[in-house]
Amino acid sequence: MKIKEHGSYAVILIFFIIILGVIIRLIKFSNQPFYDWDESLYAQIAREVLINKSINTTFNKNPWLDKPPLSYLMIAGVFFGFGENETIARSLFAVFGIVVLVLLYKLTKLVLSHLTKNENKIVFITPVLITASTPLFLDKATTLNTDILVSTSILGYFLYYKNNLIKTLFLLLGVWSKSVIGFFPLIIEPVLILKDFKDKKKLLAKTGLLLFQILLGSLWYFYAYAEYGDYFIKSHFFAQIYKRLILPIELHFGDKWFYFKVLGIDLSWLILAIILGLMILIKNLVLDLYKNRVLILKSDRFILYIVLLSPLLLLFIYTIVKTKLDWYLIYIIPIISIYPIFLLSNLKSYIRKIAIFLIIGYSIFKFSTNTYVVKPQINIDEKIILAKCLNQKNIDKLSFLADEEQRTIKNVLEAAKLQTESSFLYSGSPSFVFYLNKPIQTYYSTQEFVKNYKNSSSFVISKQDYENLLNSLDTDSFQTICQTENWIGFKKIYYK
Repeated sequence: MKIKEHGSYAVILIFFIIILGVIIRLIKFSNQPFYDWDESLYAQIAREVLINKSINTTFNKNPWLDKPPLSYLMIAGVFFGFGENETIARSLFAVFGIVVLVLLYKLTKLVLSHLTKNENKIVFITPVLITASTPLFLDKATTLNTDILVSTSILGYFLYYKNNLIKTLFLLLGVWSKSVIGFFPLIIEPVLILKDFKDKKKLLAKTGLLLFQILLGSLWYFYAYAEYGDYFIKSHFFAQIYKRLILPIELHFGDKWFYFKVLGIDLSWLILAIILGLMILIKNLVLDLYKNRVLILKSDRFILYIVLLSPLLLLFIYTIVKTKLDWYLIYIIPIISIYPIFLLSNLKSYIRKIAIFLIIGYSIFKFSTNTYVVKPQINIDEKIILAKCLNQKNIDKLSFLADEEQRTIKNVLEAAKLQTESSFLYSGSPSFVFYLNKPIQTYYSTQEFVKNYKNSSSFVISKQDYENLLNSLDTDSFQTICQTENWIGFKKIYYK
């Protein structure tokens, strides 16, 4: 009894340390503006949700159909209640980060109650610590993103797979935040259905539930198609899903070992414990199937085996997909962090204690290093400084000439057909759009810019382009109002 009590106190203490570390990390980054790209992108879309008073998401007044609207609606809710504060907005995702760890702890207990005889709560907490210590988790738990929502969705669905209402709500969280990948937890449903293959009533009920879940999750697709027609199909399904499968969209290149390398970097030497634990897990599954295949296939043990092995399917899909994005691994890391438990359960008592001590000690050190021990480096892009300056000026619309680097990238992407419908809505910097908080017209052609810049009350140009285009610009009608090391902002002289 005392051992269990001590274990409970240790679990509470570890969760307290993690929550405290996340809070301190948020505070230390309180002076950090929203990052390019995703943070500022999501923030601007959320702002426009409030301006438009609609779930039809836009960026800089252009339709934005890359993802469903749920995450943007959440951020908009925070903005509505607390203002456009970076720390408070990021705190929403910190809450989801902690929820991920709580769900992981409970899922670990559920898995091990069926697959091992280990009841030590200190052992149960090791996957939580391994996950929390990864740079990827800490990043997604303290920035605006959709990936932590999908991770919450997957873990919640697997944990509550017997509760139709709760698991459906978790499914909707993932699908309505990130689209197709949110349907991933449904991989266990065919097995749940086949368990009652001989009971026609249960078979029909479970099949009906699966179809209902798919239909419910697809409601946004029907709505968006009704609103935007074929443009939605082209922008969302073709550009954001199909093209990512066959092309390294927006220069997200990587070899076939890309994700394995990222896992090795994020998990360090713990990857060895994960691999050994996976080997033991697979051995246990094979032995269970050999002993009584019929019984195992109809048991909760088999469902949990599928849950534990599901990251391997995701990893396989990621490997064959051409677009490589390291943050997709946040869907995988929590579950594979359970694998070392199977290794620990097969060690002798004294060796197990040493191994647990090493895992916990290393994870806490790594977590602390990435939260509050090391002073964070605050990076404020000069375009944000320029945008904030221009925001204070009396302008109604701004023309923006993307710099030479962005123009080159656009040419490369278009030549290789690696762009999406939204690739060039950013002006090379979504954070500039957010902190300017004014309508902006971006030009990727110097000729088009020279032809049209006078249609706005102000314009922004890099100093290099300004020198090159000096003879083509009407400098008598504009005056410099803001500038940084490499950028200049101009305003019409007569514009009050």
